[in-house]
Amino acid sequence: MAPAVGSAITRDSLAKNIPDSELNLLPSGGHLIFFQCNAIIKIVDWFNTDLTHCGTQFAADRREVRMGIATIATEFFDRTIGAGLAL
Repeated sequence: MAPAVGSAITRDSLAKNIPDSELNLLPSGGHLIFFQCNAIIKIVDWFNTDLTHCGTQFAADRREVRMGIATIATEFFDRTIGAGLAL
């Protein structure tokens, strides 16, 4: 999980600040793939032609990406802090 400072994040800075972590680059959509499309987001999409918050232009299966990241996060927290999480 990277903080929202964008280009200031590097593989080295993540590895240094989050021990035993891995960088998983998301496919088309990036972090926007986690947005829930609702009326407000649809309105934002009407006015913002640079990004597609509802995912109409994503080249990835949102559900598959979300489940994959959930699995990776759960395994990471179980491994590093013994959270005992299960999906």
